[in-house]
Amino acid sequence: MKKTTLKTISKSAINTFIALGLIVLVYEACYLVFSKRSDVFPEFFHTLQLSISYLGDKEVVVSLGWSIYRVLISLLISSLLAYFLALISARYNFFKKTIGPLIYVISAIPVTAIVLILILFTKITCYIIVFLIVFPLVYKASLSSISNVYKNYGDLIKLDERNLMYINLKVVIPLSSKGFLTSVSQALGIALKGEIAGEIFMSANRFKGIGILIRNAFDTANIDRLFALTFLAIIFVGIFDLAIHLIKRAEAE
Repeated sequence: MKKTTLKTISKSAINTFIALGLIVLVYEACYLVFSKRSDVFPEFFHTLQLSISYLGDKEVVVSLGWSIYRVLISLLISSLLAYFLALISARYNFFKKTIGPLIYVISAIPVTAIVLILILFTKITCYIIVFLIVFPLVYKASLSSISNVYKNYGDLIKLDERNLMYINLKVVIPLSSKGFLTSVSQALGIALKGEIAGEIFMSANRFKGIGILIRNAFDTANIDRLFALTFLAIIFVGIFDLAIHLIKRAEAE
């Protein structure tokens, strides 16, 4: 088991380094194209050095912390609500048909476009953006997982005619929890990307987040800082995605 896990981690590490190498090559190719305009496209290793230096910058670290905090709060609320509604949908077909169109509409909403509308009416735009991303994803995955439980163990559940709460706590939730947790882990990386994208459109002075710093760097035409912070955000999201991928691979094996 340990050898398999170590082999999985090694393969993932190699693939990650290959991907990073390709990113560097593409970046350097773009830099060569714009080499006469270093004020527009800074050199890669200069950007990398600046990104690393920002890890010791209190403002950047605090902003990253706020971004993660908002993602976790939104992820928790939207995931639990989605799972609760999936439990009801799997049990009652009429509720599933009723909520189905709502899930479809939420899934079809162009999130980036709606940010511009939301910021006109509310100060919790980023929370809403993460909700719109996470809720339908977790709902669909949870509904599928819970429906499989009813499909495979439906006869046994019918034999035990106790209250719905007991059945959910003792049978349905334990057996469907893996599918739920998998969907939440998949949603985490996407939610973080959505959070940062939403922050970039925000302009409140008291609002903190890595996306806000990226937006400020753009507004002040600080190209070096813009590229460095963007690169830092990409690496940060990449670490989240890689960690989740390794955990899922290890569990599968």
